Amino acid sequence: MLSDSLLTEYSYIVSARYEAINTHYIKLMAKQIKEIGKLSPSNLFRLQQMAKMQQNIAEINTLLSQETGRTLSELYQIYDISGMSLYKDTYNLYTARGKKQIPFAQNMTIQRRLKSMKQLTANTFLNMSNTTALYEPYKHLVDTAIDAVVSGVGSYDELIRGQLTDSSLSPLVRNADEGLRITYASGYTRRLDSAVRMNVLDGVREVNNGIREQVGKEFGADGVEVTVHALCAADHIDIQGKQFSNEEFEMVNSNLRRRISTCNCKHSTFPIILGISQPAYTNEELDKYKANSEQKVTIDGREMSKYEATQVQRNVETEIRKAKDKAIFAENLGDAELTKQARAKVRTLRRHYTDISTQAGLTPKMDRTYVPGYNGKQVKPKSIKISI
Repeated sequence: MLSDSLLTEYSYIVSARYEAINTHYIKLMAKQIKEIGKLSPSNLFRLQQMAKMQQNIAEINTLLSQETGRTLSELYQIYDISGMSLYKDTYNLYTARGKKQIPFAQNMTIQRRLKSMKQLTANTFLNMSNTTALYEPYKHLVDTAIDAVVSGVGSYDELIRGQLTDSSLSPLVRNADEGLRITYASGYTRRLDSAVRMNVLDGVREVNNGIREQVGKEFGADGVEVTVHALCAADHIDIQGKQFSNEEFEMVNSNLRRRISTCNCKHSTFPIILGISQPAYTNEELDKYKANSEQKVTIDGREMSKYEATQVQRNVETEIRKAKDKAIFAENLGDAELTKQARAKVRTLRRHYTDISTQAGLTPKMDRTYVPGYNGKQVKPKSIKISI
């Protein structure tokens, strides 16, 4: 089974593959805008440019579909590996209850759960590809570019640059140079790479939770133990690593604003037999984890816990990826000034990231700022072998 840290690394590997498609999309969009700027009004045909835009979008959709197939194949393997590992780990608890644990492949209830989760994951990724915000920001830029050439008013470069930095525009249009985003039913949008990572982590978490719940029913679990991770949020710090009866946990969890295993919580529970299952961590170890998570650090004059500092890290990592996307767009647009600004932003953010990591005593994770196609020094995510 992939550990939490390896699973997180894998999620960044997958998001980098989708980010490569995002880079391709940014380049296609920028190059078309650049080409439009070179045309004279008499040689510019709106329908022709719209047809080219649709052709580029179709190409991106094909690439997204291909990558989705590859990712789903890998995730299905991870689900099987993780499920089998969790199942084997509970063998002694079946024995303690005097029950026989049938082979994993023959447990039809669990196999049906796995099949159902695989289908749900497939639907999630397919829906994600289908709802990727491709059309509107691209169309808006093409329309703006065409109008700029036809009107002949002002500098073409300045007009396009203004469209990319105008804060009065909708975020979807304003962030066109960041590329692909997912649009949800609520209207909220999220960067494609962020959505991919969330779906990978949530999918594995749901599989693990489902299998743990089922085996607990089969061997007769009367309690649960909450898993532990090193830097923990304040709302979960006092319950991680603790054992509860089923009834106690239901009451504790229901009173949490952010329930275990929801809202980006990395915790999960595993079924136990009270009085037989030994806690994975001693109270002394849990106290050390708590002290480390709550340790006060100061970042740019602002005091916060060490856990909160990791959230600052994640935010800056996202901002660095955004800035790199903008630099790629500007370079392919041929706008030297915009390129200069974007690359300067990358350098500033990178220095800031190193500074806050040092101030908080945290290890910088530069591979999480990787963007394929960016012309500059980068750390590429490590590969991870997946096999049963």
